[in-house]
Amino acid sequence: MSTPVTTLSSLAGTYNYISTACTSNANGYPTHPNCGTSYGTLKIDTNGAYTQCTTTNITTTPSCSTTTGAISNASNGIWEYIRTGSSNKNYLLAFTAPNGQKVLVIDFNDVGGYGYGQAVASTQPTVNFASGDANGTWIAHGNNNTSGAVTISGTSFTSTYTNGSNSGSFTLNSPWIGFVRATGLTDTGYALLAGTGVYVYRSNTANDPYYEIGMLK
Repeated sequence: MSTPVTTLSSLAGTYNYISTACTSNANGYPTHPNCGTSYGTLKIDTNGAYTQCTTTNITTTPSCSTTTGAISNASNGIWEYIRTGSSNKNYLLAFTAPNGQKVLVIDFNDVGGYGYGQAVASTQPTVNFASGDANGTWIAHGNNNTSGAVTISGTSFTSTYTNGSNSGSFTLNSPWIGFVRATGLTDTGYALLAGTGVYVYRSNTANDPYYEIGMLK
């Protein structure tokens, strides 16, 4: 990475995240009952302590706490991420995007806790998304082994994937600032713009573990 985050003081902040995980590292998409996705917020303090809140914005609900833990430096831009009550080491990498947002990619390896999977997070913006901020063509890949391209204009999108096409619209800053709610022909979900040129998406459909990551073409 050209701009790794290498100090706790720089890593500290409040992040939005979207994640995917399974209770066993042998599980996977499409319909395994022990796999799923989630979203929420993550607050990292300057001493490395963190609080993670599932489906809740810690900025407006500072008392929320789904899990807690500690982050420590493993190497240049790579950090250990250990949940309270667990000895399993998860890892994350952190970098600063061109727009100034810090972006985290977290690898979960926590049996009995987070499970096995990943999360993508970026610092929660202080200014609401506006129509047109995400314009462009995004190359995407989903955990159901499909790939494609999504073209965004304003608050509308069209997409063509290896398993079909779709179109729909966005509701900006939903469920809170930094997220968008995407409504398509067959699905509704939340997307997170992580820094500049990266996004992650999860389906809101019950029992659907669909998770997608992409980047600006």
